[in-house]
Amino acid sequence: MPTTTTIERVDGELRVAVSEMMLKHMHLGEGDRVHVIESSDGILIVPFDEDFEEAMSLYDRGKAAYDNVLEQLSD
Repeated sequence: MPTTTTIERVDGELRVAVSEMMLKHMHLGEGDRVHVIESSDGILIVPFDEDFEEAMSLYDRGKAAYDNVLEQLSD
């Protein structure tokens, strides 16, 4: 369910508040780690998963090695 929130400056850093209801639904709480992913649809926030972290690391290495090929394929 989409919600609207505001980006605010707290202690010199920009922060986004997430509703308690949404956190409860996702089984997340204060101190939990999440992935913040930029996508073509916007920003995606997902619970931290070590397997996902490893997969993203492998993706980043592959993208760096073959960035020119990926760019040509996207045209």
